[in-house]
Amino acid sequence: EKDQLYKMWNQDGGKYIVRMFTSKDCINWSMPVNCYWDNGEQVLCGSSVVIDDDEPDPNKRYKAIILNNDKNRSVATYNYCTSADGIVWTLQETGPHGRDVHSLAYDAVNDEYILTYKQSSRSTDNVQDKRIHRVAVSKDLYNWSPAVRQYTVDAPDDNIMEGVLRTDGYGNGVYALGDSYVSMNWRLLLQDSDSYNGELDNNMLFSRDLTE
Repeated sequence: EKDQLYKMWNQDGGKYIVRMFTSKDCINWSMPVNCYWDNGEQVLCGSSVVIDDDEPDPNKRYKAIILNNDKNRSVATYNYCTSADGIVWTLQETGPHGRDVHSLAYDAVNDEYILTYKQSSRSTDNVQDKRIHRVAVSKDLYNWSPAVRQYTVDAPDDNIMEGVLRTDGYGNGVYALGDSYVSMNWRLLLQDSDSYNGELDNNMLFSRDLTE
């Protein structure tokens, strides 16, 4: 970052407020600063931010996909937003529908942005709303490729462990690494018909094509 600071954005788990932290060493972090829309309202629900030092418009140097969630999951969308400082944000474009967890990254080799995001899939077993992840790419954050389902850790053949009813893809942060990709993936191991009753299992994954 040009101002010699590490920056991190997260969501307050209780009030869903998006906040920004800064640090000089990635160990000691500042107190959070709440993020706002340009109309003064607080930014709620998840965000994933990249910094574009080559952007000619200083008001668009910070780019993010921010979840617009009005508490009705059926109308939640991932939206392209920009900011001059990472704190005050402006909506640029409404994106695809999804649930909550998502990740935005820039792939310098292919000069494109990568969006991985969670959706629901009506399940054929006795647990509904299976969580799956899809991936789409874009050159400009306005126009996205058709979304493709990501496999491996949440494939249809779910009964992979004794006592586990099914596995759901809960989060998948993907980042470009040369001509390949690395992700920090967390899956939810469901044990009964309660779609929130399970353990999180974290994995580091590698891919050549973003789908497997």
